[in-house]
Amino acid sequence: MERLVNYLQNIDRRILYVILAVIIAVPLIKPFHFALFINDDTKAVFQSIEAVPADKVILLAAEWEAGTKGELAPQTAAIVDHMFKSGKKFAIISTNPTGPRLAEGIVEAAALRYGKKYGQDWVNWGYKGAGNMVLMMQTLVNNIPKAIESDIHGTPVDKIPVMAGLKDMRQMGMVVLITGFVSVPENWVQYVHGPAGVPMALGCTAVSAPQYYPYVDSKQFTGMIVGMRGASEYENLAGIPLENAKATQMMSAQSLAHVYVIILIILGNAILLYNLRKKRRLGNA
Repeated sequence: MERLVNYLQNIDRRILYVILAVIIAVPLIKPFHFALFINDDTKAVFQSIEAVPADKVILLAAEWEAGTKGELAPQTAAIVDHMFKSGKKFAIISTNPTGPRLAEGIVEAAALRYGKKYGQDWVNWGYKGAGNMVLMMQTLVNNIPKAIESDIHGTPVDKIPVMAGLKDMRQMGMVVLITGFVSVPENWVQYVHGPAGVPMALGCTAVSAPQYYPYVDSKQFTGMIVGMRGASEYENLAGIPLENAKATQMMSAQSLAHVYVIILIILGNAILLYNLRKKRRLGNA
């Protein structure tokens, strides 16, 4: 016992880091998942998308950038998979310059898996609102063709089949807003949801979620996906295969890392208690 305690007390910390790296890598190389409790707010987002009629278009507002990609890219991917899988048509938009390009890469990969076509099943409106975001949103509510004009590739809206007959936001099935920016949800609620009355759901980073619960409670958001865990919950609801469920893979890696840290804490405290008892015995001898 003494030899084991001495070894653990003097173990090279680099060994601990290597073990941690291996533990994190395992579920990413050979995916598996733990049982997961699914939050009601995540279920509400899933159910609201399911309820959108097949002839309605969903607006996916990809209001995020590289800094929040770790949490929001998996949310975007899970929702896109669900929409393709359930036959929903959608359009991408963002008031952030990088959002449409980041989202487009995710959508293109999913479109290949599901055999979906650009212009017929989905469209990317691109970055809109440069210089006056509020004016763009107000125009979007009443006149989509005027607000959008053309897609991210420069194609006029009247040449895009998925937008046929789409005049204003009241005709949209719903808005799914995914963002890491603090003020963006408030703008979409104030200038789009309120005037148009179109249902709206939110996906956000874990750190920003607490301030949006009043919007969920008041039903201004039908539901909310929170951080990486929320993305994993949504993947489970949508039945996304484990090899494509990136958030679930990362949550498994995170859970294993937490277990490892807890074991180290227990070992550290056990060694401390052993040394205290040893000291007392030597003191009483």
